[in-house]
Amino acid sequence: MGASRLEDQTLKEEYQSLFSTCRINRHRLAEVDRIIDRLMAHETEYHKVADPLGIPWYMVALIHQMERGGSFEHHLHNGDPLDARTVNRPAGRPKKGRPPFDWDFSARDALYYMEWDRWRDWTIPGMLYLLEKYNGMGYRKTFHTNSPYLWSFCQHYLKGKYTSDGHYDPDKESKQAGTAVLLHRLLERGLIKLTEVAAAPPWSPEIPVAPPVASNSQTYAVNRGDTLWAIAQRFQVSLAALIKSNPRIENPNIIYPGQVINLPPNSVPPSGVEPPPPEMATVDYSVLPGDTLESIARRYAISLDELVRLNPLLLQSGQILQVPRVTAPPDPAPLPVWEGEDPPWLKLAILEKDYYKVAELPGPAKNNRILMYHASTDQKITVEEGDPGAWCSSFVNWCVTQAGYEGTDSAASVSWLKGEKLEKPLRGCIVVLWRKQVGKDPSRGHVGFYWGEAPGNPASFLLLGGNQSDRVSIDSRKKTQVRAYLWPRKA
Repeated sequence: MGASRLEDQTLKEEYQSLFSTCRINRHRLAEVDRIIDRLMAHETEYHKVADPLGIPWYMVALIHQMERGGSFEHHLHNGDPLDARTVNRPAGRPKKGRPPFDWDFSARDALYYMEWDRWRDWTIPGMLYLLEKYNGMGYRKTFHTNSPYLWSFCQHYLKGKYTSDGHYDPDKESKQAGTAVLLHRLLERGLIKLTEVAAAPPWSPEIPVAPPVASNSQTYAVNRGDTLWAIAQRFQVSLAALIKSNPRIENPNIIYPGQVINLPPNSVPPSGVEPPPPEMATVDYSVLPGDTLESIARRYAISLDELVRLNPLLLQSGQILQVPRVTAPPDPAPLPVWEGEDPPWLKLAILEKDYYKVAELPGPAKNNRILMYHASTDQKITVEEGDPGAWCSSFVNWCVTQAGYEGTDSAASVSWLKGEKLEKPLRGCIVVLWRKQVGKDPSRGHVGFYWGEAPGNPASFLLLGGNQSDRVSIDSRKKTQVRAYLWPRKA
């Protein structure tokens, strides 16, 4: 693996955007919840494997679910039986020890083999990259499509699956819930909180790792919401003494649930059963266009870290956040125009152009992203050999609805004429144009996003759109072709 963090900014933005717009298919929600309940029932087993390596327990749970449906009788590496070394890739694991293997031993070997013990980026993008890499980057690199290993059971995946190593079936649909979908649901249900984990000590499959415990000291298992400062107060010791008793904690600001820490010899256990720290009373706050986490934190006089802890999912317009309960809510902020930042649907369009470089390609299974655009409209077609049909409106619909705004559910560009019209263009607004000759054939046209003025040509402007020269691109258009500028409504 080499690196310990995801450094590719474009990839970070893609993962975060897909995760924040993830919507679980309604007919799959009950099945997803059953899987989540099963994973939660084995949380202790996952902690035993994950904690010594500094890995969030739920990351182990997610890949375990994907390999033989969470069976504790099969290797975490690939789902092969534990009564022998692995046969499929990676073959011959674990290299040490003798079969039959304990699941814990084999699971640690799998994580060690994949170098997850060296990974330190437990943000949403960092985890999604790690999960996709665990299964392989073939969907991304070869077919330029979203991996079902992450996105199956949500709107980001339709069909197409590797049925065996090296064999891809474009019509096969995954029957497993994707890991990103499960992670999203764990957060939605409040079952986990995104917490950085402490750096793990080196691990060998032959030597079990345990934190050093002095003979005259006590230990304490960290609970959700604990900090070293709070633990020191609870056991009536100084923070410096507690840190000194735990030399393996590299960063005193980072501890994780289930971690066992040493208490100084003079610590005083609390009398009786101590209740957990009180949760901050919260109320709902609906995000306004232009809001940022920093601006909301300032408005409610709390730290950014505390706001992020209360709201682990990405901030997006219309999202309901938890904010401190106050005697009287603050004055509503004025509704801003998008200044200095592109609207969310335009950011998605830019990713499709610059990262996915979407263009029509000959052959079946080559236009999966265009098929994905069509799925957001009434044009539910199957992409055959050759022309996938007109898709400019499907592209606009996909970008807008993924960002949480209303689409038209129509593959016709003129369907956008029913929206809220603007007197003058704003960057990112929807532009409906005459197709060819102005005023002729009003049932046909073209639609895209306003990018800006055309340099050196006051009679033209730039349009970011799909199906422009058979690709997602930025083209120059004449202002006389414009039928309307529009701004999408919040869904």
